[in-house]
Amino acid sequence: MLGMKTRKASLRRAIKALSDWCRRHRHRPLEEQHAALTRRLRGHYNYFGINGNAKSLGQLNWASSMLALGRRGSGRGAPLSGRSGLN
Repeated sequence: MLGMKTRKASLRRAIKALSDWCRRHRHRPLEEQHAALTRRLRGHYNYFGINGNAKSLGQLNWASSMLALGRRGSGRGAPLSGRSGLN
């Protein structure tokens, strides 16, 4: 069986939706943001997790960690040890 992957438009739409969600919920406690973000990512992985789609899922995972952690705090970003919890 040949591998399949997420269409570029679908991946962009998913990243944009995550970006909008992170922006709207940035004021929430970090634990609440983490729980909601992992639920969203798990749902995306369950829907798009097919053979040959690891690269697109990795792009979404990377984008989510940058969106969720990159704009918190005083511009320093989050420590790298906190990134593993978003998988």
